[in-house]
Amino acid sequence: MSLALGAFLGAINGGLTALGGIPPFIATLGMMIIARGAAQLYSAGRPIDASSEAFTWIADVNILSLPGLVILYILIVIGSHILLSRSTFGRHVYAVGGNLNAAKICGINTTKTLILVYTFAGALSGLAGALLAARTYAGNPSYGLAWELDAIAAAVIGGVSLSGGFGTIPMCVIGALIIGTTNKGLNMLGVDPYWQQIVKGGIIVIAVLLDTLKRRRKAA
Repeated sequence: MSLALGAFLGAINGGLTALGGIPPFIATLGMMIIARGAAQLYSAGRPIDASSEAFTWIADVNILSLPGLVILYILIVIGSHILLSRSTFGRHVYAVGGNLNAAKICGINTTKTLILVYTFAGALSGLAGALLAARTYAGNPSYGLAWELDAIAAAVIGGVSLSGGFGTIPMCVIGALIIGTTNKGLNMLGVDPYWQQIVKGGIIVIAVLLDTLKRRRKAA
């Protein structure tokens, strides 16, 4: 259910961007706010019990001494990497992200590609929400607040260009590990949460600046 709902909302985002011409960041930010509001309304602002064994088994099971969530994460990373690096669809994604007009001239169906990308991303977001609920035994509408900052920081640190066309799944994994380690370290050191936001914001600004300078040097 969460996968289907996530994919549906992702497809709407893709349509708003590809057909409506709305900037991607604005479309996704607006949909995030709508989804959060809907979750608060549906749950009346309270956590929903999700302790059923039929739902939480993936978070409780261990395979080869590894948690089921880790196994699933590894499979998704490998599958996504193969899709982006070894398939025609992946090449189309990089082409559309790098230069939309050039991709159209090359005969790529940019509208279809964009909608599929957003649908895939939405489905993974829905899956992540379901897995978080399975791990914590509750669906909490307050989960994920400010996590978008961590996601952006992880992607940027991993070498993803915010203007599109650059980035790989393995490097995003490394970026996520760096952000996760940074968060844990700051918490263990007792750093004030507000300072943590400043640190992560600074990381994003510096990473984007370095990426911009690197692209300017290449263009020159």
